[in-house]
Amino acid sequence: MKASFLVLLIVAFNALPLAAQCPKKIVKWVEQVSLDYPGVDMNQASAEEMKRIIYNLYSDKYFVPVFKKSIAEVSKKKLEYIVKAGYFAGCSSTIPGNLFEFSAPAENALGKNRNISANNMRDFSYEVVKAKAGELRNIRKETAALEKKLKEEKASPDFDFLVDWDRSLKSRYAHLLMPAEITSLTRLVSQHTQKIASDQIGFALAKVSILDNVYASLNPLLSFVADNDRYYSYLHESDKKKVDETIKNKTGQILDACVTADMKPLPSMQIRELNAFFESFNNKYQRVFNADQVRKANQEIIAAKVALVTKEKSELLSKIQSAETAADLTQLESFYLSHIQYSDNLEVSGLYQIMADRQEEIRQENIRREIARKEAIKRQQEQAERDRLLAEAEALKQLGFDFNTNGLQHSALFLNIFKGNFVDIPFNRDDMNFGTLISEYMYHYARTCSSNLPDNRVQIYEDQCKTESVTTNGFGVEVSRYCVDWVKVPTGLYADPNVYQAYSLVQSILDRDTFKHLGKMLTQMASGDGIQAMTSMVGDALSMKADLAELVRLNGCGNKAMKRFEENLIRFANNQAALTITGEVAGNEVDYNLPQNFKILIEDLIFENSKSWAMNKFIRNSVAGVSVTARDSQNRPSNMSASYQFEGLFGRQQYSVKISFRDGVPDCLYFQDYPNTCRTADRRIVAAFREGKYIAR
Repeated sequence: MKASFLVLLIVAFNALPLAAQCPKKIVKWVEQVSLDYPGVDMNQASAEEMKRIIYNLYSDKYFVPVFKKSIAEVSKKKLEYIVKAGYFAGCSSTIPGNLFEFSAPAENALGKNRNISANNMRDFSYEVVKAKAGELRNIRKETAALEKKLKEEKASPDFDFLVDWDRSLKSRYAHLLMPAEITSLTRLVSQHTQKIASDQIGFALAKVSILDNVYASLNPLLSFVADNDRYYSYLHESDKKKVDETIKNKTGQILDACVTADMKPLPSMQIRELNAFFESFNNKYQRVFNADQVRKANQEIIAAKVALVTKEKSELLSKIQSAETAADLTQLESFYLSHIQYSDNLEVSGLYQIMADRQEEIRQENIRREIARKEAIKRQQEQAERDRLLAEAEALKQLGFDFNTNGLQHSALFLNIFKGNFVDIPFNRDDMNFGTLISEYMYHYARTCSSNLPDNRVQIYEDQCKTESVTTNGFGVEVSRYCVDWVKVPTGLYADPNVYQAYSLVQSILDRDTFKHLGKMLTQMASGDGIQAMTSMVGDALSMKADLAELVRLNGCGNKAMKRFEENLIRFANNQAALTITGEVAGNEVDYNLPQNFKILIEDLIFENSKSWAMNKFIRNSVAGVSVTARDSQNRPSNMSASYQFEGLFGRQQYSVKISFRDGVPDCLYFQDYPNTCRTADRRIVAAFREGKYIAR
């Protein structure tokens, strides 16, 4: 009879018009769930809430009362009934979520598939929903047993047992059980945990309440909450307030007794004793610093000190005026005025001002003394420089040197080259300024001093274009022209072979490093300084040419000093150590018997070179993998390699660098992106290397 009735019900349901109401069975089924999910619009639930709703709809608690069997056991016809309700427009306002989420488990159980495998719908598949229904069945068995246990037991259950359940309800079960269930169970568990916690806290509080009013009793009182946090955190808020008030009152009783006893010696103390007492008192009571008893005691201590300071005011004023250093004043302030605020006493605030005024007087005196000291040092340095120049002039005279640079714009540069003072030359050999210098010197000497050239003089050659490439547009108008084939042609001028070799070496370095100089100019152009920089470059070249012509005219072609100037010019071009005025090679030999810190040396060489990089930025302390790859006949390094990192257009990158050595010191750096281009090792760093500044410590 029941089966026949169900068939008739399904037939009648299928025959309902679209405007008919949702079947009562479906309405009853959904209403059960909505009652246990108060405050949530079932049609506007979030994705997580919707999963919980669907899982509970198909769980035994809500499914079996309506369909008489669990989701795992229900008949195919009842599943079809649910699916049709999901498609029925009259149920759209009744069922939670969209029609698909509601009927998806039943439809999937029938073997039908409406994209159920999609990631966002897999949670509503039949197998997942059936598993969740089983999980909810087990959870509700556990919670039913818990409710029975808590309602039937006369004595409270184990506290840890209740805490574990409280955590489970707030974490493991919170995403599955309905909110009404969670609220009911949490309330029941909380009633028991609060009762146990209240009893345990009561026992502990009774013990500290009868402690003696001595200082040792403070610690258990002040740490009471932390020591009993296991129970305290589960107390009702009203009970927490009672505990806090009891602790506060007992702490006050102890402080009344202890602070009063500690303060008895105060009237007989002098300033030094008061300072020590203030520190020890506040260290002792630092955990109750804001207690009324402690604050009042501090006020009494400060008042006693103010009285003593006022009494000794004349003596203090005398000490302030006789103070000679800021440290003296600081010591006075620490002794007499420490812990006293401006507002504590008008006379004390006046002492603060007097001390500040004396502090300013001392500062001004120190400034005057420092100025006098620096002026004395300056006079000493100036005298030392005059003595050095006189000694140098005498040495030049004895050696037969007469080098005249009067009136020249580049006088300091020419003198540094002549004297072998390479460290103070403002550029390296791979700088265009030096290229201009050696080129102009060679050509001017060739034109004006040809009779002074050695017998093994060599002819100077220049690059000349042999073949040009010309491009025209469709109208035959030339639009571009550039050289595709260069040849060397004689100029008819001659030079010392050593000068020509140095000139050729510098030109080859500059030619191979065109990109660096172009990048530098482009960077200046981008910063708005390009035109000024190019104008300055042209001006420097013209003034260099004029100065070299005047230098030769002032000193003559055969001058001994000019020869030394030329020798050092050649040495600078070859990155060799300079000749001093006495003719000795400048700098010490590197002591390879001592361990050298090559990693720091290479780090400094790369960093100094990176200052001329156009795009990339060297990362300090990134040098690694340092190794000596070749040695000379004296077992000194002749080649080394290392890796380094930099920030560029493509982020952080790692490249390699090779360092060539000459006569035991760094000569050239060859970077991975320009492996055949010599970047001259900075001579200041090389000089420091010679002086032992890179010995491993």
